[in-house]
Amino acid sequence: MLQPLRRNSWRVGKCCWQKVSCTSSSGASSPTMPPSAIAGARPSPTPAGQQQASGKQIDATASQQGSTKQGRSGGGLLGWTRGGKEKANGRQEEEGEESFAPGNAGSSSSSSGGQQLPETFPEMVQFNCKLMGYNISWINLAMEKLDALISCVAQGQDAYLELEANFLAMRIHKEVTGKLVLKEFRVVLLSSLRSLIGDVWSGMHEQSWSRMWSMVEEKLEPSLALPAMYERAVANLTSEMAPEDKRKIGMEAFKQLFRKLPDTEKYFKQNNERLCFFVTRAIEMSGEIYQDPVRLINDTLSLGLRHIMYQVNTQYFEPFVFCMLEELQRFTTDATALDGVAWAMTQIAASMVRVIEEGSTPLIRAVLANNPKQVKKALSEFPRQDRIAACM
Repeated sequence: MLQPLRRNSWRVGKCCWQKVSCTSSSGASSPTMPPSAIAGARPSPTPAGQQQASGKQIDATASQQGSTKQGRSGGGLLGWTRGGKEKANGRQEEEGEESFAPGNAGSSSSSSGGQQLPETFPEMVQFNCKLMGYNISWINLAMEKLDALISCVAQGQDAYLELEANFLAMRIHKEVTGKLVLKEFRVVLLSSLRSLIGDVWSGMHEQSWSRMWSMVEEKLEPSLALPAMYERAVANLTSEMAPEDKRKIGMEAFKQLFRKLPDTEKYFKQNNERLCFFVTRAIEMSGEIYQDPVRLINDTLSLGLRHIMYQVNTQYFEPFVFCMLEELQRFTTDATALDGVAWAMTQIAASMVRVIEEGSTPLIRAVLANNPKQVKKALSEFPRQDRIAACM
């Protein structure tokens, strides 16, 4: 049981510290003060020579105590405490120079064990990934596509979510090294969000973000093995085809399309060589997308933007792909190569359709139709200060 402190207990502690400091100085042990000097009692009678030597010894001891106190504390008990803190801070600064600090910018000034904690979400993800020893190449790629995946889930666009998952599977095949575990990103994602917004984080947030990533995994997991299975077969098929074979497939594909959908002739008014070039380029892109998915995805997006100016109806993309695949079946019997071309062409066509649908705003359609009334009507939906920017 703890005893209550006495009124002058701090004085006893101070005297005890003085005694320990005197006896534990660096080097040889120093002489201690006699008990009579500490208690203030009358000293016992001693001879004169011995008394003089004792006085000198006491003076040396007192001066040594003073120098020890001054060197340690800079004056007084409070000064000694402050000096200890300064030494501790110096040791922390030396350890902080060798500690890990993820990110120079945006890192928190608060430290835990000499390590600076990040404040931004990307830095926190990197920090947790290294801390848990997960696959950093997979985590970085998932972070790059996270905004697009969240947008598809939030808007309920399952078809576009599957498209993004298929493109992600192609990039995983080319960019991710080491063992791939999809659930690692869920752990890093949730732990990073909890660390940054722990004040408002709740069980509902946990369930919502977990459900979001579960939907991504449902679309992504079936597509992970497809790029590795289709890449070599499609590359062999496209390399074996001669330019004459591609031209023949192009002519037959457009003839079949015009028979099934006569209205498509209104959009394809080019000569036969240009039409054959369309099919040839589609076959080549179906093989290149496995080898360099990033470049092909960007080329597909720019091609879709150009199709907005061409005013092509998006309902014709699917029949056009089917016609090309039917003609390819007459050229080869390799089922794996045909499935690989079909899967790649489907991703390219779906991406172009998405760009056209999202980019064809009422203002652009009015401008392409050269209708001033429709242009004014479309601009009336924008605030006055934003109309110039909308026209640009």
